[in-house]
Amino acid sequence: MEQASSSDDEDNVNWAAGDAAGDSSDGEPVLDEEDDEAEERAPPLQEPAPPRKKKRRRSKQETEAARLKTRRRKLEHEAAVAYFLARLRLLSRWCDDPVARDAAEACVPGRAWRNMREATEGDCVGAVTAVMHACRSTLLRGLKPGTKLGLAPASLARAALATPAEKDEGAAAMLLVAALRGCGVDARLVGQLDVHTKGKARGELWCEARVGRRFVFVDAAAGTCVLSSEQLTRTRLKPRAYIMACDANGSLYDVGVNYNARGAPAFSREWLADALRDINAASSSNPWRAPAPDALPTSIGAFRTHHAFALRSQLLRRERLKGSAQPVATFRGEPVFARKDVETLRTKADWARHHRRVKDGQQPRGALGGSQEDADPIVQAGNVALDVAEGRAVGLYGEDQTEPLVQASIDEGFPTNEQGDVEILNGDARRVPPGATWVKGHDASKACASLSVECAPVLVGFDRRRGCTRPRKDGVLVRDEDADKVVEELRRVRAVAKRKSISQKRSKVHQRWAVLARGLLSRDVLRERYGA
Repeated sequence: MEQASSSDDEDNVNWAAGDAAGDSSDGEPVLDEEDDEAEERAPPLQEPAPPRKKKRRRSKQETEAARLKTRRRKLEHEAAVAYFLARLRLLSRWCDDPVARDAAEACVPGRAWRNMREATEGDCVGAVTAVMHACRSTLLRGLKPGTKLGLAPASLARAALATPAEKDEGAAAMLLVAALRGCGVDARLVGQLDVHTKGKARGELWCEARVGRRFVFVDAAAGTCVLSSEQLTRTRLKPRAYIMACDANGSLYDVGVNYNARGAPAFSREWLADALRDINAASSSNPWRAPAPDALPTSIGAFRTHHAFALRSQLLRRERLKGSAQPVATFRGEPVFARKDVETLRTKADWARHHRRVKDGQQPRGALGGSQEDADPIVQAGNVALDVAEGRAVGLYGEDQTEPLVQASIDEGFPTNEQGDVEILNGDARRVPPGATWVKGHDASKACASLSVECAPVLVGFDRRRGCTRPRKDGVLVRDEDADKVVEELRRVRAVAKRKSISQKRSKVHQRWAVLARGLLSRDVLRERYGA
């Protein structure tokens, strides 16, 4: 007990000594300031970094397995896209089935049907919207499963016809396409595929309709009808999706660019382009393909560039109906003809560019220039022949008035045009006359001039820049016996030109170094004379 009390007394003495020394720590022990700074300067302890693991090299078997895995994934990707393309074509073909057309006409009110047929570019959105709402409200629920479905597969058609629009967006889009095509509108079924998504969410369907020169984008499932694809992009589309469109002819088109979709990855772009080209080439000769709809354009101006139909009043100056042409329909009281019965007329010079010549004794069927219009076709033909004979117009001839062009020999000279050039447009070597050789190069004329060899410039096309058309020439045409000499001289001319170019370049380099040296000397002189 005495020892404990003595220790307590020592502690009290020490605390008291600290207070007596003027310590301001309120009874706390005094610490050395140097020790505090040393503790603050001490760096924190860092854990030692774990040793880096060496990258193990793959064995030959592992490399081969990885290659096979990549190959398998690529094949699975292409198989999914191929199935998507085949399914989209099948669904588009079902839209042209007669049963689908009749059912679509039955579910669309007569007033909406008439408005859609007479729609123009200004009111096309309202007409398409009315048809879309009619298709969404009644989706052919009255058809029995045993009804004859024409060319479409029974299971696919029944599933599309019996499912309400709010549960199956594909049925609504297909029915809308069938209704629009029945109204005479050029409608395409559009689908998207996201290969990275599984299940039913991988693909979706909507449609595009063209009225005149305006496109309308319709999402039948969501009840949206817009004039810009960007409005669909914000709500519907996936950035990694394939987006394809199928028209009434069964042709497939990659329209992902219109929707800002990333589309095919790099490894399958070439494969996709080849697949679309093969499918579209086979669609024209496919025996089971549904026939294209016989939809007429909705305006008179649309007949001017329509691919299937034409009006006599809308034919261009170079177009003419064949003698065997028969009207296939009427539009506002005017007979409508098939586009295949319209022939394109060309001048003699144009037919020569197509490797054909006009037969002797042929009368022109049209003319460029002059005034030959007359209500009587016989009088009009006489006016055309008279204007062409007197040189007031250039005659136009049909393909049946021509024959294959046989290149004439150059014994009497080169076949030049009015400007003295030999026309070999687009670099077609078949147009080189026999007995002549085409020596290419813009400096070939210099070689011919140095040898005094007869030649003729070659016209290969025209360049159109800033509203001006300028001829584009490439090389000259020489006789076969002079070709070797011209080629050797051309090599010598090019070698001389190359040496001259190098000499000029060296001279310019020497001049620039001299200018730099004079500048440096002048700077030193000025510094010595006037100071820094």
